[in-house]
Amino acid sequence: MSESWELYNILYGKTSLPKMSPIPDINQFKDKDEMERNPLCTFQLQKVRKREFYNMVEEAASKAKIAEFRIGVKGDIRKCHLEMPQAFYYSKIKEFAEMLPTVGLLPDWERNIRNLVPKSLRIKYNEFFENQLNETKTRYYQEMHDMAVRRIIASEDGNKWPEYVEPAHKCKGRTKFRPKFLKHRCIITKKYYFPHKLIKNIISRAYFVLPELIIDFRRYHSSGFQDLNRLLDLIEGDMKKGSLIITNTYYTDIVRLISQPRYIHDVPPEIVPSFLRCASKILELQIVNRMMNTIEHLLKVLSDWSTTPLLRVI
Repeated sequence: MSESWELYNILYGKTSLPKMSPIPDINQFKDKDEMERNPLCTFQLQKVRKREFYNMVEEAASKAKIAEFRIGVKGDIRKCHLEMPQAFYYSKIKEFAEMLPTVGLLPDWERNIRNLVPKSLRIKYNEFFENQLNETKTRYYQEMHDMAVRRIIASEDGNKWPEYVEPAHKCKGRTKFRPKFLKHRCIITKKYYFPHKLIKNIISRAYFVLPELIIDFRRYHSSGFQDLNRLLDLIEGDMKKGSLIITNTYYTDIVRLISQPRYIHDVPPEIVPSFLRCASKILELQIVNRMMNTIEHLLKVLSDWSTTPLLRVI
């Protein structure tokens, strides 16, 4: 017994924990004003229950008022009668229907109509052609407006226009091709990058930064007669200015946008290469459009003697 007790004293002496000081009161470390501002110091359970009771009574009273109002409205509807003859209401409906907005001939359709007529005839009989086209547009607008009015108002003799009946399918609004439709729609959505904010920024920056024409050839005419070498030097200088705008301003802005993670963080990693290729093609397209506009502008300037650059012939 003495040996075990001696062993216990040895182990206890080596493994015993030192005495810890008592936990201090945290109130002595806090400001008295801060304690008074604490919402728990002013918390009262009676106030909480009182507010809950008021909310319950208010909700029940609101439901009762709404139910009473609905009963009164239904009773009034049963007793409702027309104070004016039916023809008066019909004329009012027709009057408002006449103000129905109508879409006229679309610009694409008008362009197709113009392309159907040879250019030589359009130029030769320009006035007659424009009159006929305006008359067609006016008649089209009137027919579309009349059709819209007739679809809204029933005829006076009581006959109504037949309503569109949706064809019946196994599932309403769905056919057997729905799985294929969903599959292809998903594929198109994954590869449709135009609504992305980076693509929109590329197009908007091109609109605000790039000039519509890289070189304005009309300004050379106002300089009077010039030597060919002098004219070529002016054109070369303007081309350098246009290229500086593209490389130092527009291209630099786009590179800065792409380098920011917030513009491409929502693009899945597997489609990042194709997305960046699309962005680069859009950027190239904006520059090519300005080049094509400049070429068309040059041809137009050269076809008009009042804007053609004047060359001094020695």
